[in-house]
Amino acid sequence: MKNETGKSTVEKAFGKPQPKDQQEYTYEYRVFDTVDEAAASGYNFLELANASEKSNARASAYQKAIAWAKPDPNSEEFMRENMIVTSMKLYKLSREAAEKIVAQLSGIKK
Repeated sequence: MKNETGKSTVEKAFGKPQPKDQQEYTYEYRVFDTVDEAAASGYNFLELANASEKSNARASAYQKAIAWAKPDPNSEEFMRENMIVTSMKLYKLSREAAEKIVAQLSGIKK
């Protein structure tokens, strides 16, 4: 086993530009040379494999179960709602005021 150091960068965080002096970060991690070495470190590969399979299957089934509710991002209804919510957040408007503005700008009415 050996320790290695990785390096990466982040340019934006939560939509905000990351300060230049904070864009690069490093991290340390272990690299195992053999399966026995990893097992000796406490990893149970059967548990890891089963947990991974369960997690992947659950995520896939969840996506299928909620597919009916996923909005079409190209629909007028979706775009209208997105514009309303964005206007409310960006300009601190009431829902009623944002709905009026969106209707005037887009011509999309409920």
